[in-house]
Parts: sequence; C-alpha cells; structure tokens
Amino acid sequence: MGRRKRKSRDEDEAIAPNPSSASFRMLGGTGTITARFMRDSGALWRDRDDAALRARLADDGYVLLRRALDPAAVRAAARCVLRALRRARPEAFARDGDASSSSSSPDDDDVLAVGARGLGLLSMPEVAQLPKVRDVLEHPSLFALADALLRPDAGAAVSAPAEAPSTVITAKYKWLRAVAGGEFTGVHVDRVFLGGGGHDALVTLWIPLGAVRRVDGPIMVARGSHRSKEFKNFRETYGRSNVGADGANSGWATDDASALPGLLRKMNGRGNGSKGGNGSYPDVDWRTADFEPGDVVALGVDACHMSASNESTAGGKGARVRLSCDTRWQPASKETDPRIRVWRRRVGEDVVDEVRDRVAR
Repeated sequence: MGRRKRKSRDEDEAIAPNPSSASFRMLGGTGTITARFMRDSGALWRDRDDAALRARLADDGYVLLRRALDPAAVRAAARCVLRALRRARPEAFARDGDASSSSSSPDDDDVLAVGARGLGLLSMPEVAQLPKVRDVLEHPSLFALADALLRPDAGAAVSAPAEAPSTVITAKYKWLRAVAGGEFTGVHVDRVFLGGGGHDALVTLWIPLGAVRRVDGPIMVARGSHRSKEFKNFRETYGRSNVGADGANSGWATDDASALPGLLRKMNGRGNGSKGGNGSYPDVDWRTADFEPGDVVALGVDACHMSASNESTAGGKGARVRLSCDTRWQPASKETDPRIRVWRRRVGEDVVDEVRDRVAR
C-alpha cells in the first residue's frame, strides 16, 4: 500500500473541514486534491424507482445509498471483523485484549499501534464467511439492488417463485479491507480486474463497515469518468488492460490523484502532462462523503476511483483502522471473468455456491 509522511493536527483539520463546505481538500494517495460531496440517491431506492437509479448510475458512474443496510447489522459485522483481525495481528493494535472482552471500550477498539501497516485482511477470506459478516455482504437487499442496477432499462421487475434463483450473482471472494494509517488504494477502474467476461454489466457495491469519515480514507469517485471525452483514451488504454491481483498496486493507474489531470492530458496527446501550451488540465470531479454504517456506494465498471489516505492519527495515537468491503455483482446470464471461478446465487432463502467456467450459462 502507499504511504505518506504523517501530518500535523492542523493539517488534518484542513483536510477534513466543516461538512457545510462546498468543496474540501483530500489526500488522494500521495497527492492533495479538491473534492466535493456525493449526491445521495437513497430516495430513489426507497421509492423503488429503478429506472431513475440506473439513469443516475449512467450519469455519475456511482450511486450513494444512505442506510441501504441495517446499521446495527453492519456494526455487528464490523465487530466480528475487528475480533478476527485482533486475533491475527494483536501487535498491530494500540490496546491489548480481545474486542469482545467485557473490559473493551468501543471508543478505542479500532485504534492501531503507532506505525502499524499492512494488516493483511485481504488474505484472510475466511473472515468474510463469518455468519454475521456474510449476512451483511450477501444481504437480500444487496441482491435486489444489484438486480435493479443491472436490469436493462427496457426491462421491468418480473415476479418469480420464491424458490427461483436470483437473476444476479456475486463473487464468493469478498474484498474485505483493513486500511492502516497512511495507506490507500490508488487510482483505478474495476474493469482491469474484472473485465474478462467481455461485457459491461458489472457493478461493485462498496460497503463501509462502520463510520468512515473523510479523514479515515473513504472511497473517492471521479464523477462522469466512465463516459467523459477527457477519460476516453484512459478507458481505451489503461482501462482495457488486464493487470495483477484485484486491488493490487500493479493495477493502479497512479498513486497520486493530483497527477491524474496531467496523465489524462498526456494520454489525450496534449503535451507531456505539464500545464501550459494550448490547453489546461482537464477537470476531475472527485466525489466522496462522510459515510455511516448502512451506507452503500454502487460503482460502474469503468468509473475511475480510489480510496483516500487514512489520515486519522491524532493526539499521538495510532490511526483508526478503516474497514470496508468491495462486493462484485453481475447478471447470472452473462459470462464471468475466468479469474473468478466461484460465485454466489440466491435461491429462495439460501445463498449457494455456483462454480463458473469460461462458457456463459
């Protein structure tokens, strides 16, 4: 993961200003950028206006849904993840003991030891299969949301027998992340990790496990990057490549969000990426939010995004660990990327494994 030298408390406050601000500064990896708040599409989902929700995703490249999941269930899942992480990496936390102990304080369970890095949650897939965690990450409402987002615009929801298999599938592997202080995920699109099925009908549902404030390193999305002309060459070159393990540094376009305008300028044949000449940097409309338990962000496969640097360290303590999960979804009728063999499908009240080969089912 990328790292950045710790900043002072004053600099932290400059990065996370009053929520009433129209725009604010964020550490986008190793560089500082200006961002704005995401718009909330939760009302569209509550009203089950699926066509409007798909139109919003097509326009922005993302949709933010506040309280799409039960906040209490999400908090319970987060506690399970923290307990598992503490058992695996006790030295990484500021306070000894199990997060489930009676002496545990909920205010510091997620505080890391100073300098803790590389917590390795991505390499512990068994944590995502813990019942309370799996119940959140494969909740019926997420199957319904993925179906609503992936159904063709002309299609309408069709009543089916309760035991009928779901129309969407989700990857069994969950990209469960524990982000330490100074860490982040670089600029990328999900197609480079998941595009082997040869279609666009893919969405990522990003789920914050607990409150994730701007200073904690939340997801940031470049609004409209999936369709704008400024990103066209970016999508057709980097965006069509196949890279390393999902989420790995080898798949990042850059670790510095502030360098993205120059990279786009260079890709578009307008110089070497420096300001000046006949054109200026293209604008990148970065969007993020202060997230609460229960919130979900849906991303299109070509939406350029990253996570900000976790700059939550304050008062001489270690950073708060930022917990989140990426879940991948696509129509069951479509071919799957051969890099992901085992998927999950809802059948009645159960969610069952479905092994996929290269051939579409």
